[in-house]
Amino acid sequence: MWKAKAESVASAALVLAVLLACKGGSPSSDDKGGVQADDKPQVQATAVDLYAAYHANEVAADEKYKGKRIALVGVVNSIEKDAFDNMIVSLDTKAPLQEVHATMRASDKGKVAALSKGQGAILLCIGGGMILGSPMVNDCTIYQTANIPTPGKK
Repeated sequence: MWKAKAESVASAALVLAVLLACKGGSPSSDDKGGVQADDKPQVQATAVDLYAAYHANEVAADEKYKGKRIALVGVVNSIEKDAFDNMIVSLDTKAPLQEVHATMRASDKGKVAALSKGQGAILLCIGGGMILGSPMVNDCTIYQTANIPTPGKK
């Protein structure tokens, strides 16, 4: 049930972000990373929808997402580093052991360090296709985060 709430919160946040971007109210960049003028998304998706699109038809999903700036909404599943010291934020897809992997900008280190597992997030990324069954997005920056209520906690 809390994941349904998370998707609702994330969808509402995406609508707000798109509205702000259309009105020119998106956050501005600073030297510590963040959203830049050329970060305006070309497409929007949830991590669940991105995963489903790639697993339904990788060719069609590449046409829609690969190489394009995506406003990606999801729930943080893990925050890690890869073998090259890149920060990777994995978003939940509701599929067992499957995630969308987001390679974050180095300039977003402080924001990534402040993320928590289970937190909702809107990331602005470049679609990177699918590798070994996982959709990949690159050059990501955190646009907005939201705390998602966890079951049993008050």
